[in-house]
Amino acid sequence: MSAHIETPEAIRKHVKFYISIGVALLIFTAITVWVSYHDFSNLFGHHANIIIALIIAIFKAGLVAAFFMHLAAEKPMIYRVLVITVAFVLGLFGLTLWEMREKIFAKPNTEVELFARPPAAPAAAEGAEAHQEGPTPAH
Repeated sequence: MSAHIETPEAIRKHVKFYISIGVALLIFTAITVWVSYHDFSNLFGHHANIIIALIIAIFKAGLVAAFFMHLAAEKPMIYRVLVITVAFVLGLFGLTLWEMREKIFAKPNTEVELFARPPAAPAAAEGAEAHQEGPTPAH
């Protein structure tokens, strides 16, 4: 079994690389914060800020996965598992959006309650009415 020994120069090179990735993540975090203070709905539509922030977040997650989690140097099997996982997550997101499509994509000026309360049960309503009436007056 051979030991893998790196020279100090190679270690410095790796540290510089990881620091540059960390700086890139900080820069993209600052860009995300900057985007949150500006309104891009006139350029790209109603949900533009969310879409822009998600694109930046996906890019940052890709940097973390590729370099800090060492996926850039992995074998092809890990990519197959990763693709299946991403497809499953996107499928779940798609099913959720499909279920909530009328509530999420409603016209901007209409009020839609995302989590509407179910109507009260009839037995509970009758009991509440009887309780509110109180005793009947004596004649």
